Amino acid sequence: MNNYEKTWRRPVIKAGVICIALVMIISFLPNVYLMIRYGVKPTGGTFLRAWGAIALAYGAFYVVEPLSYYPAFGVAGSYLGVLTGSMANIRLPASQTAQKALDTEPGSKKAEMIGLLAIIGSVIVSTAMLTVFVIFGAYLLGQVPEDTKAQLASLIVPAVFGALVVMFGQDEPKTAIIILPILVAMNFIPNIQYWIITVTAVVGSVLISRFLYVKGWSKTKKPEKAEPKEEQKPSNTED
Repeated sequence: MNNYEKTWRRPVIKAGVICIALVMIISFLPNVYLMIRYGVKPTGGTFLRAWGAIALAYGAFYVVEPLSYYPAFGVAGSYLGVLTGSMANIRLPASQTAQKALDTEPGSKKAEMIGLLAIIGSVIVSTAMLTVFVIFGAYLLGQVPEDTKAQLASLIVPAVFGALVVMFGQDEPKTAIIILPILVAMNFIPNIQYWIITVTAVVGSVLISRFLYVKGWSKTKKPEKAEPKEEQKPSNTED
């Protein structure tokens, strides 16, 4: 076992599993209170139907999100992103911007550390801004016209994801040129489920990038194989 695995990766996984488990337990405390205080106790059938409805709508994200965010976040960043939320619209842009600013190799240990520090910084900043907004937000929103608020609400998320597309598209422009028209066309399919488009975006981008990489058409070049060194034969010099 190398030093990185012993001193960082294993302790992070242990702490992450404990924190996630505690959050899952704590999230049920309101339900426990309602059951003890008011006797509200859903049956097993009701519980399964409620979970089934959620799984049909968001079940694909159980697999898609870890596959999508782990390469950018690493181990610690993934745990922290799940705990703090806002992974797509805050944590991912912060992590990627920091890694690009310092010109780190994606997926490297250095990139993981830089991304983690960026996520921590985004958590501190967003928590501080959220606190200020909770205190003064009602007054500030009261001064904004209703039509302006509606426009802001509908444009902020597309603007964030548009910036992410440009950021990642610069790294692999050929993949972006191929996958983007496919995703745009899928939006015109009647009654298509959103998770199908998401799975296509993630899996399709991975497969296309892999194909371009294998063919040598990718912007990311294959590492050159080191030439084997010739063994030096011992000289037969006589003393």
